[in-house]
Amino acid sequence: MRKLDFPALIIETVEQLREQEKKEKDARIRLRVQLLRLLKSQETDSIKDACQICGITPKHGYDLWHKYRDNGLSQYLRLDWKPRSSKLSNEQQQEKSLSEPRRKMALPVSAKQVNF
Repeated sequence: MRKLDFPALIIETVEQLREQEKKEKDARIRLRVQLLRLLKSQETDSIKDACQICGITPKHGYDLWHKYRDNGLSQYLRLDWKPRSSKLSNEQQQEKSLSEPRRKMALPVSAKQVNF
């Protein structure tokens, strides 16, 4: 199996990655920076080992590595997540929005209120 030379392939220094990791507020982006830092500093021998420390699957780690390798750090740190569009039709959405106020009005009866 071919072994990659991560310290040479990762452009940023360990110190830059550590600073980026500390200042990052979003946990998902912080995890991405941590993965790169572990590989750059050679604290781990492989992506699999780094993924185990970060708590992600090796497949996700390899996907992240390919994203960094192909696009660079700025694109690597972007979260391109978009919410899915609704699977309900417009009619179903209207029906749902009309039924929600009725649902809020009907309160459940607690056991204390019922006299046996």
